[in-house]
Amino acid sequence: MRTKNRPIEVLAPAGSMECLKAAILNGADAVYLGGEMFGARAYAGNFNKEELLEAIDYVHLYGKKLFLTVNTLMKEEELPLLPGFLKPFYEQGLDAVIVQDLGAVSVIRKHFPKLEIHASTQMTITGVYGARIAKKMGAKRVVPARELSLEEIQEIKDDTGLDMECFVHGALCYCYSGQCFMSSMLGGRSGNRGRCAGTCRLPFYLDGTKNTKNAYPLSLKDLCTIEHLPEILDHGVDSLKIEGRMKGSRYVGEVTRIYRKYVDLYLSEKPYKVESEDLKILMEVFNRGGFTGGYYKEYHGKDMMSMKRPDHQGLYVGKISKLMKGKISFTAQEDIHKGDALQIRINSEEKVELTSPSEFKAGSKVVLNGQKMKKLHEGMEIKRTLNHPMIERIDEGLKQKISDGGELSYKDLSGMSIGKIDEQSIYNINIQQCRTRSYLCINDFWNYERENDVAQMYANDNAYSLADVKEKMGELFRSLYPCEDEIELQKAEFNICYLSKDEKEVENGNLVGIGEYSLTGNQVIAGIPILATAASGYKLEGKESRIEDEMRMMANTIFLYWRDEKEWALMTRGIVEEKETVEEDIKLCSLETVLECIRDAMTEGKIECVYSLELGYVLYAKSGETYTKKDKNAEFCLMPTWVVKCGYQNEIPIEPEEAELSAYDYMDNLGFQNVLINAQTGKMTDPKGAQKVYDTPKIIR
Repeated sequence: MRTKNRPIEVLAPAGSMECLKAAILNGADAVYLGGEMFGARAYAGNFNKEELLEAIDYVHLYGKKLFLTVNTLMKEEELPLLPGFLKPFYEQGLDAVIVQDLGAVSVIRKHFPKLEIHASTQMTITGVYGARIAKKMGAKRVVPARELSLEEIQEIKDDTGLDMECFVHGALCYCYSGQCFMSSMLGGRSGNRGRCAGTCRLPFYLDGTKNTKNAYPLSLKDLCTIEHLPEILDHGVDSLKIEGRMKGSRYVGEVTRIYRKYVDLYLSEKPYKVESEDLKILMEVFNRGGFTGGYYKEYHGKDMMSMKRPDHQGLYVGKISKLMKGKISFTAQEDIHKGDALQIRINSEEKVELTSPSEFKAGSKVVLNGQKMKKLHEGMEIKRTLNHPMIERIDEGLKQKISDGGELSYKDLSGMSIGKIDEQSIYNINIQQCRTRSYLCINDFWNYERENDVAQMYANDNAYSLADVKEKMGELFRSLYPCEDEIELQKAEFNICYLSKDEKEVENGNLVGIGEYSLTGNQVIAGIPILATAASGYKLEGKESRIEDEMRMMANTIFLYWRDEKEWALMTRGIVEEKETVEEDIKLCSLETVLECIRDAMTEGKIECVYSLELGYVLYAKSGETYTKKDKNAEFCLMPTWVVKCGYQNEIPIEPEEAELSAYDYMDNLGFQNVLINAQTGKMTDPKGAQKVYDTPKIIR
């Protein structure tokens, strides 16, 4: 008996972004999908480069994992293409690759030594010796051959200690672990190259006769192990894999939801029992004449086959009891709803499809207008192939999950964005001591912006080109902050905007005047951007400070506005220079801890939506000290901090005319905030306490 105190993964398929969201929002711990190359489902809705990069960010935002299938057999000339294909996904934080080809394993190990490799079921690992070889080559996980028993899987687990990932639901291949040559021979499409023609789902007739009774002798029923999960998990299986990259979001979401439910039940102390309603749901989302338990417990032989037809057969709801003139009648075995799709199969090729016009309770008599009456007879089974209320519930459920926070938006704003961070790469952040060089706020202004084509060379009515401005701004910045080394900026952006100092440049609500240029960016120390300044960098003595609000809201952004030599402005909390390293190589909390903190805040109603999540330095006041605006060489501490740009629920009145609110207060009221999370502890700083002076967070050694 295996301990229940171990992580158990529900692994769901994703053939589209819609399916990926359905999986994550219904409880998947990880998803697997294919890209534009090297995937064993060439005809699935595979992800292009941009979609895959977005998918990695989306999954990581929830603290989940994404595995990429590169599980085809590869030709010699294709292997050199593999590193270039994987590189952008690896840099984005791809969690693992699923691989069949041994040559591909070697290439991945050479170019991406830290990338986790999972040995595909098509590697056909059937025992401990094959698993040992896979482990020696660098595999962390094995998806063993589907034909193995639970005892054989446990033997591999005990011998190698590798993670065991096993299929628990979905379609099965007739050929040994998917090693199909029939598709190539009959259809000219290699299943091992990702182009399976589905030949096992085609009709075959024995002895040259057209026997439609068992026309599909190679078509297997789908796998369903929901009733056997305790035994499977007790035998050392770590990841429960759902098949279905060719399926839609309804299938992926519902199957994932149900397996999530029963994994949680297994991990609890409650008795394990599968509800009949959940079994019916699994049948109704897709089945081929029932399910099979596969080879885990016994060899099923003929019972594994679905020889009458290869497609979805629905749920049995009754059989024809009487044929009348143009009508059929039967006793409903299940509740039948208005809009349900019903089906009567005449043979493997012909069928009668009906739509229920009204509601019928189980046990009641149902009379429907029939079709092809001459081919129907009493005793024929009636199946429901579409449960109308169930489909509405699935669609509405997913919609609700998204509206409750599932549709979190995010931006890749810098090289330190969430998609590019893993726990290994963030261990090496140091605690830095620094001091300000100066604090400047020249020509106070309120910046009005409107959308312009920033690619144009000239701002409206401005004699200076964008190229001129870049050069002028560089000279200006260096003159104000002379130093031996260039001050490094990250995510610096040039924009064309309008600047209004008074109402004279606003006519009928429209901005007028000469077009201006702006540059924004974040200073970088030791390769890490300063993303924000804690709300307390400065505190005016004897009165409430608006500068504190400014610092909190505008992060540590450097803003430089330029119209011409006579009219420019610079705003910054102060360029800092490194003084000393206080602590090296501090260990940070896991990304999951940070995400859990955000999820808790969303549950409490504090955070309404998330725009971005970034890891970098935040400027904190030195412990126990406060500073005034005049302090030019104040000392600060740069602490690794997660900055959450989000909508934060404030207590400030909504209507500014009903209270004397500053411009900063009014912007606060709009809900946009930089919420800070200590990267060591995973604890959040409440921005409502912005008037306080925050001490430097304690360094955990």
